[in-house]
This record gives sequence, structure tokens and C-alpha cells, in this order.
Amino acid sequence: MSRHVDIVQQTTTLGLPLPPPGGAERYARIDWEKLWLATQRRPWRTLALVPAGSSVPDDFTLDIAASLVRAGTMHLGVPIRIADGTRVALAQLMQFMAEVSSVIDSGDMVMIALGPVRENPTTVSLAQAADHALLCVPLDQVSIAETKRTLEEIGRDHFVGGATFKL
Repeated sequence: MSRHVDIVQQTTTLGLPLPPPGGAERYARIDWEKLWLATQRRPWRTLALVPAGSSVPDDFTLDIAASLVRAGTMHLGVPIRIADGTRVALAQLMQFMAEVSSVIDSGDMVMIALGPVRENPTTVSLAQAADHALLCVPLDQVSIAETKRTLEEIGRDHFVGGATFKL
């Protein structure tokens, strides 16, 4: 059985199986399918998942990516990979981006899970390097001001949209 979901880790090793998403399963499958289809409004090979603020669990965007990739794989029938960009340091940025480019060059799509803009200086660069981004807003966890700041730092036009998640 071939795997359709892999993590591109900071250590640049591919092929590790994605662990089951912890909190992501609490959302109905139909919601994930609708969100997946909403991300398809604009064509992309790379889609960055950006948390709207800093008050999110470490695996927030990874859980979202896992569920979206499951829906996307069912929809498209092609491999979609997850790149864990939640903790990419500046010294690792070029290597990480090169690995993501290599995966894209092989024909796969990549969903890049990112950490909060305020906590990781590479988040903006990685989000802007992706074809598009999806704003992931945890309900009752971030301020409107912090959400606006995230949109402005990355660029509002770069986002395919946003989605809210109850933690």
C-alpha cells in the first residue's frame, strides 16, 4: 500500500508516516471536504497553513494539514505531502525550501504547516514562498488585531481564505 501523506521534516528526510491527527478528528469529515474544496478555488502546488495568532497548540496547523490532505487525496487521487514548517529556524530555511521545491518538481503537491508569525521569523518567508496560504483561526484564542497583523505581514491577497477552528 502506498502512502499518500508524508511529512517533509526539518531534517530533510521524507517518507515518515503521518501520525493520526489528535484533535483534528473532532471535526466532521464533511467540514474537511468543504474546506478542501474551498482551497481549490485557486490552483496551487504549495499551500501554507498559517495560524492567525500565537495562542495555538504546537501541532495546530499539522493537525489541520493531516485532515485536509486526507480529503484532498480522496478528491484528487494523487499524493499530497505535508511539510512541517512549524519550527524551521533561519539557518534551516534555504534547505527546507529546497526540499519542498524538490518534492514539487517530482509532481507532488505540498501543504506547509507553519507556526505563528510572532513566534517564528521564517513563517512569513515560507508563507510567501508558497503559491497561496490559508489562514487558520482558533476561535476565542486570538485577537482581531493579531489576526489582522498576520494577514498584513504575509499579504492579504496571498490567502485563498480563512477557516475557524474550535480548540
